[in-house]
Amino acid sequence: MSDPVAPQRSGLDQVAAPQAAVSDPAAPQRTTVSDPVAAQQATPSDQVAAQRPAAPDPVAPQRTAPDQEMSTRTVPRTRTTLATPAQLPADLPDFTGRAAELASLDALLPAGGEPPPAMLISTIHGMAGTGKTALAVHWGHRIAGRFPDGQLYVNLRGFHPSGVVMSPLEALRAVFDAIGVDTRQLPDGLDAQAALYRSLMAGRRMLLLLDNARDAEQVRPLLPGSRGCLVIVTSRHQLPGLVAIEQARPTKLCVLPDDDARAYLRSRLGTRAGADGGADLDTIVRLCGGLPLALSLVAARSVLNPHSSVAAVASQLAADHGTLDSFADTDPAIDLKTIFSWSYERLSPPAARLLRLLALHPGPDAAPATVASLAGTPVRQARAGLDELVHASLAREPSPGRFLLHDLVRAFAAQRAHDTDPEPERRAALARVLEHYTRASRAAVQRLDPQWDLDPDPSTVEGVAPVDIPDAGAARAWLAVEHQSAVAAVELAARYQLDDQLCRLAATLSDIFQRHGHWRDQVAMQTLALAAGRRAGDLGVRAAAHRSLGSAYARLNQLDAAQEHLVSALRLFEAVGDRANQGRSHRGLAYLHGQQGRYDLALGASQRALELYRAAGDPAGVASALNDTGWCHAMLGDFAPALTHCRQALDALSELGIANAVASTWDSLGFIHAGLGERREAVAAYTRAVEMFQELGDRYNEADALVHLGDCQRELGDPGAARDAWRRALRLLELLGHATAQQVRARLDRVAREGLVSP
Repeated sequence: MSDPVAPQRSGLDQVAAPQAAVSDPAAPQRTTVSDPVAAQQATPSDQVAAQRPAAPDPVAPQRTAPDQEMSTRTVPRTRTTLATPAQLPADLPDFTGRAAELASLDALLPAGGEPPPAMLISTIHGMAGTGKTALAVHWGHRIAGRFPDGQLYVNLRGFHPSGVVMSPLEALRAVFDAIGVDTRQLPDGLDAQAALYRSLMAGRRMLLLLDNARDAEQVRPLLPGSRGCLVIVTSRHQLPGLVAIEQARPTKLCVLPDDDARAYLRSRLGTRAGADGGADLDTIVRLCGGLPLALSLVAARSVLNPHSSVAAVASQLAADHGTLDSFADTDPAIDLKTIFSWSYERLSPPAARLLRLLALHPGPDAAPATVASLAGTPVRQARAGLDELVHASLAREPSPGRFLLHDLVRAFAAQRAHDTDPEPERRAALARVLEHYTRASRAAVQRLDPQWDLDPDPSTVEGVAPVDIPDAGAARAWLAVEHQSAVAAVELAARYQLDDQLCRLAATLSDIFQRHGHWRDQVAMQTLALAAGRRAGDLGVRAAAHRSLGSAYARLNQLDAAQEHLVSALRLFEAVGDRANQGRSHRGLAYLHGQQGRYDLALGASQRALELYRAAGDPAGVASALNDTGWCHAMLGDFAPALTHCRQALDALSELGIANAVASTWDSLGFIHAGLGERREAVAAYTRAVEMFQELGDRYNEADALVHLGDCQRELGDPGAARDAWRRALRLLELLGHATAQQVRARLDRVAREGLVSP
């Protein structure tokens, strides 16, 4: 890891004035650092200070451009007189981590110290501040002994505040000077000089570190071409051309893992880190996003201000979260805003706009269709921009088709968006991405529940990319991946008071979140929807939010809150004359009464729901209420009417194709058969319910059915099968954080104590 506070080394372009080639083979080795003290203090990093040009040659005519080299045909000194440079910058005393990357790099070289069978190229790429140069230098020192003809270092200035990138001719001149070639005797032109360079390097075993490359064309003339040489290239770009044509071995450098980041901070802060406790270090690591340069900057400021505690540093970072204020500095080499801008300014205008808009995306990562909706462009165009951002290491693709920004890059992009894009354009982008999630959610819900009662879509938002959700499996996959982003989209809509889209999205996700056990997220979303409904004075929106909140609180076992919201929902639905949703509210109250063990009240609520559904002409509601009524009869011990109601419900729901309600009815039938002493029929019914709930992704009801399945298997004398069912149920309930997990643990403990099965 590099220390951004240490003075920056500038590489071979700090070479002294060109000198005559070394004629004495025993002469001391050449070095490009004129000040040996500075050489010891210099520290490699991905950020390079302004470069000092080479001193003019008092004899040779001065060049006005790199391609106007002095033209002579004098053959340079022979290879036997070349110097042996040792130009690697000093290794860092506190280099931390990167064990996996170093092992991968070590594996590139032959075992036993043998030279590579061909000229070997290793590229190290990653976003600004990840410590690419530090890793390259550290590895270079580890393997320097395998290259007895020397080590060259060239800073190509591919990303530099001055915007002046080193040309291949400049780089070659620095290399020629370092190995003792009189630069006044060089031939004209890049091709001729590159050919001469390859001739001089033939047969030599040399390591060449080309730091901070902009692209492959900048690197190619500096490739030796002979076996025994190793070229290490660092860049913010991926350099796919080198990988494809020259078969370079790429190493992607990401942020430090949390453990390594903490270890680095402890090494820099010493005893102060331990005295202040690990929680503050964890906060610093999290808010720095594991970025080595950010960690180095924070550590350096803490060291320079010993009276400031680590807790105070963490507190300041938390206060500045979402901005780059904590990482600003007058030195452009360590100011994160400046450093990110070097990459940003090299983007094409469409990719730069895409980066700014990505900062507005509500979730952790995004698919190309989502990004296309943000930008209001075709998906193909958005994908091209995303690929450019990944190539520039400003975005990552952690899994195929999912793109994200580092938190600090997001903060940079958000500030650029604020400074560059007018507020109406940013709001329009937000409207498009919210509409994207609403339409995709509606499509997913319809695939999972074809009978779901969809109101006509009133949206007129344009520029929204379509999402292909062909079947129920694709719908479940979409919801699993986009769950967090959908919740964040509702929160984003609330922040900007885009109430219409907020309420439509929250209503769409309500039942799906209920079935998948996302009850806390449901509470958060519906609370925002309720506030939006109050702002708009919309009784229907308020009623729907109350009903969803009541259902979620009931699952969370917060029964008083559930009762309050369900009663409020019922009153509002009565006020607007919505009989079907009155029925749904009564069904919610029936479930709540059942949780309280008041099955007489639950039966009354279910029967009232059945009446309301019939009056509303809602066949799906009628069938579901029949199942509820049968369940309540069963809980009261009246199994004959229970069986009649549930069989009627199963026939109707199967005909309607409402899979989740069919699964619930199979669960009810399992309970009824068990109550009638028909254990094998009960096992068959519960097994069918478990399979359907699993297929639907309804984790809570799957767990509940598994518990009852295990009970029946235990009573049938199969404790092993019962244990397996309970274990599956326990995993699901623990995942959901549901209170009934303790009851399942008690079942497992009991059969283990009885010695019937192993724990």
